[in-house]
Amino acid sequence: VLSKNLHDSHLISSYMNHMDPSVIVFFTLKDTGETTPVYFFKRDPYIYPQALPREEVDSIPFSLKQLPYLFQFFSFSDDSPLAKAMEGTLNHCDRRPNSKF
Repeated sequence: VLSKNLHDSHLISSYMNHMDPSVIVFFTLKDTGETTPVYFFKRDPYIYPQALPREEVDSIPFSLKQLPYLFQFFSFSDDSPLAKAMEGTLNHCDRRPNSKF
């Protein structure tokens, strides 16, 4: 389990290495339910990609079975940090839930 957790944290850190630090927001569990203003800088729409319309997002098959299609759809090479992060996220989402009760 430890090696799996280290692998997951490596995927997350390599995925976040390319992210703009000005748009990363962190909070702790004790902050939930509190109101905290978060300010984002205005971006140049010609440099940064726009959000996809809801209809297009709903049509994207986010699942491990569709991973090769997703890499092609988003133009990720199989060994890129984004592809590894996507695979790690989908692995996490496909896990069986833990029963706490």
